[in-house]
Amino acid sequence: MLEARVLNGVGALPQGAWQRFFDGEPECWAYHRVAEQCPPDGFKLGAVGVYDGARPVAAAPVFRVDYRLDTALQGGLRRMSDWIYRRIPGLVSLPVLCLGSPLTDLCRIGIDPDLDVSERRRALGALLDGLERAAATDHVGLVALKNVADSEAEWAHAGLAAAGFTRITSVPVAYLDITHGDLNSYIRAQDAATAAYFRRKLRALSKLRIEYRRSIDGLEDQVNALYAQTRSQSGVDYGDFDALHPDYFRTVIEQLGDRARLMLAWHDGQLVSFQLFLRGSGEVVAKYIGMHYPLAREFNAYFINWFMLIKFAMDHDIPRVQMGTTAYRAKVLLGARLERTWMYFRHRRRVPNGMLKVLAPLGDFERHDPELKALRLGGRPVRGMPTAVDALRV
Repeated sequence: MLEARVLNGVGALPQGAWQRFFDGEPECWAYHRVAEQCPPDGFKLGAVGVYDGARPVAAAPVFRVDYRLDTALQGGLRRMSDWIYRRIPGLVSLPVLCLGSPLTDLCRIGIDPDLDVSERRRALGALLDGLERAAATDHVGLVALKNVADSEAEWAHAGLAAAGFTRITSVPVAYLDITHGDLNSYIRAQDAATAAYFRRKLRALSKLRIEYRRSIDGLEDQVNALYAQTRSQSGVDYGDFDALHPDYFRTVIEQLGDRARLMLAWHDGQLVSFQLFLRGSGEVVAKYIGMHYPLAREFNAYFINWFMLIKFAMDHDIPRVQMGTTAYRAKVLLGARLERTWMYFRHRRRVPNGMLKVLAPLGDFERHDPELKALRLGGRPVRGMPTAVDALRV
């Protein structure tokens, strides 16, 4: 008989079991341990494990936060909801217990690969039971799963729907498949206008020094400052989910060893940009980028970072780059495909659950992200940018 256990963190699970469930994931057991050591402000992290006797057969990270129901809203609608939040916060914010992590783009549901289809579904049901029990213990009404990939929802959706969960779209994740051996071949494979655009962006590379580091010694304050600058320049605001603990970058670099790299771009001794990424055998995961303004615009730092990360994957025979969320127009221009993700939620009380179902469209991320709307509706594109809905995997 399967038993769900609410755990203080992933450290309560054997590292070997976690790695079996999440085979080859760059965001590994050690990464989630780092997340627990330095969570973003306002988040409490833990885990749920499912056991068959003494043997763990499923697991997932868990977090608790006071979730703003208007997180998806942008622009004027967000300013209106901010006004309401300042006056009556309880109308806009609810405590939530959620499968997933605030420091990953996807909610991975770790299941023992030896389980068959029916056993996988029972393991998922046990995970949900564990989430429910933890929510009841903490007096939390809202339970959720953050950013379930479309490919994962294919097998999990039926069980989630049967358990009473409603879903809305969350932010899609961009992936670039590496199909060329070097950067020149990659650029030549683009249409003429896009290739010319990329070459213009790359001219700034001659003025920069690119460095890959496994240490952040002496740079921690600069890196945190550049990340804060970049957040302030973003066209979207996802509130607490964009925030990082001041020790995050240092702790990731120190504890993940060769699996974490910090890519730096310098000009005359000035740090222009950085990109933190994780590497595995099958994927590079771009985590966070920071840029110095206005130097970043002068030196095309955003595109230079992506070109250098693509080159890193090529040089190390890594077949895919996970490019993360937001800035979709640029990522699609670079050749990325977008995989839809889903937010599943359920309130444990019937009346609030019914109200949340009615209000669910207001929380739908694809409806409110300005770049996704441009891609979907054929808005004015960046040169070479696809404008049709087929930019999304649906």
